[in-house]
Amino acid sequence: MNTGASPPASDALVNRLSEIADVVLMRYRLEPRPGIEFVSPSSLPILGYRPDEFYASPTLGVEIVHPEDRERLAHECARDPEATFVGRAIRKDGRIRWIERRQKRVADRHGRRSYLEATLRDVTVQQEAAEALRESELRFCTAFERAPIGMALVAIDGRWLKANESLCAFLGYSEDELRRTTWQALTHPDDLHPDLASVKATLAGRIDGYTIEKRYLRKDGQTVVGRLNVALVRSPKGEPRYFISQLEDLTSLRAATPAARPEQYGLTQRQLEILQLLADGKSTSEIAEALHISKTTVRNHIAHLLTVLGVHTRIQAIMTGNRLGLIRIPDVEPPAKT
Repeated sequence: MNTGASPPASDALVNRLSEIADVVLMRYRLEPRPGIEFVSPSSLPILGYRPDEFYASPTLGVEIVHPEDRERLAHECARDPEATFVGRAIRKDGRIRWIERRQKRVADRHGRRSYLEATLRDVTVQQEAAEALRESELRFCTAFERAPIGMALVAIDGRWLKANESLCAFLGYSEDELRRTTWQALTHPDDLHPDLASVKATLAGRIDGYTIEKRYLRKDGQTVVGRLNVALVRSPKGEPRYFISQLEDLTSLRAATPAARPEQYGLTQRQLEILQLLADGKSTSEIAEALHISKTTVRNHIAHLLTVLGVHTRIQAIMTGNRLGLIRIPDVEPPAKT
């Protein structure tokens, strides 16, 4: 029923929302005789129905609600008539849209709360984006938990935030036990400095992430070897949030692999000397002076070292060379210079 009369207290709201294309305003009289008082013209582009079609059928506002959502709508209205409701609506052309309904009670000129005013907004795009995000998170969680290699989310300070079953089996700790420690505490002391240097470079933005092979100390005291791949997740503002780490168990493979020789990698004795000097903390200039060669030659040798060892940074080359037995990292390891 449309009487053409609108309570004065809401006239300004009616006039304003009637002109907004993406919002439908509906006013429903509760007493003395229930019926639809007003529907804004934007009902046509959003719902596919003209205002006069709502006036002719007072139950149309409920009929357009998707059948699977009607019971939930009725429950929400009974619990709190002014609660925000998000559900599906069926347009006149049969298309389904997600609609957000905000509703409140309004008093008439006599102070009686005899009206309900509802604003309906099409939130299909937002809802579909949220659903896509939920599906993406579900896929990630499933891949994370079921991955055949170790996976973990690690805080900036090294705390384990989340670890999958493969990683727990590799280190011999439960996930709860891992959360009470850090990756630094479980890293072999001889392999700690190169990893810390790579973390520092990643946080500083000099590299996006890194891959290294390193040793870990299991809960049972055994030493195990893994290939670690680390990526940093940043906030939209670029602030570091946490690391995503993948860890492949190489223990059995490394145990069966004989000690490497420089010639296996196409390394010369000079390049091996340079790698050892890098491990000793020498800079490019200091290496050039010690070996009586130019700094350009030193840099060329280092570039070759990185290529044949399959790494990206000098720190990673030192760590890989130490693991392969090509060089030895000093017990007291000064930071490498560039």
